Amino acid sequence: MPNIKQKQIELDVVILPKIYNLSVSVSIPFECSPEYISLLMGNNPCEMKLSSHYNGLHESSLAFALFNLVREKLCGSPLEVARSKVDHVSCASHQNSFVISWNTQGTGSALRKTIGIVLKCLSPNALFSRYSHNIKLLNGKADRAEFNYIANKMIDGINKHIHFVAVGKINPSTDFSGLLKTAVNKFSSSSKSLSGDSKSPEKYPENKIEWNKLTCSDGTSAIIVADYIQHKGFGLRICGKHIIIYSKSWNSKLESLKQKDSILSYISAKYDKLDNLAELFLAYHANSIAMGNSSAILGLTKKIKPSEILIKNLS
Repeated sequence: MPNIKQKQIELDVVILPKIYNLSVSVSIPFECSPEYISLLMGNNPCEMKLSSHYNGLHESSLAFALFNLVREKLCGSPLEVARSKVDHVSCASHQNSFVISWNTQGTGSALRKTIGIVLKCLSPNALFSRYSHNIKLLNGKADRAEFNYIANKMIDGINKHIHFVAVGKINPSTDFSGLLKTAVNKFSSSSKSLSGDSKSPEKYPENKIEWNKLTCSDGTSAIIVADYIQHKGFGLRICGKHIIIYSKSWNSKLESLKQKDSILSYISAKYDKLDNLAELFLAYHANSIAMGNSSAILGLTKKIKPSEILIKNLS
């Protein structure tokens, strides 16, 4: 499994020839609210007119502004789709990471091109207009000094680590080191705003989630458990190692879901037929829709036992 680094930019490639294309994601150390990201992704202003705010308002407005820019540059029009070969772009908040994912053609040139496009977008201090639009949708107020403070936080995260993970079909003999080096030429670090030009936004309380929350061992375990629960007909959302389950009968249903026979039957039907490739197919699927950050996705590519993970985390 190739692993390449250029300064703070890292690329891991997981080769899975039996897939027809390539799933790519980027993880940035920047914490925001999964609930606000979901509201903005839904694009329904009626649901966004909240009477009160909670933690993550400003960070989520900036993170989604970045996502919108990336989506626009990758597949915002027929021309961008023709150039990038990207068919969709997703995003999610996973505790201390903001993740953007997309699928593209399984070639080195497509991987290089899309990574370069995303790196070119990583200029948080140029996103004030998009940030203002998002925060107003969430019934907040756009303040330039507060924006500068949040943009500085994102710049700190970008300067710390940018982690790309690609899973799927690509030629193993591709020059991944040269590919990343070329793509990195598209990236230039943003200058942070001076302290006198920024101020910390108002502190808000943590959001109280009314739905059931299942906490797993880590992000990799959460993906495996969430996939199992979804196959049983439950709606959910993953945030790092936590799974929010949208069901009012979850506590009673959990008893049957955690039965060993039920778990082993699921593993037999969904994993055993694929032998040792099952986890790689799950990594491709999870990476495609931003079900986890880079470490959670890469965890699926290691030697793990899904049945043991399910039994342990549902007990």
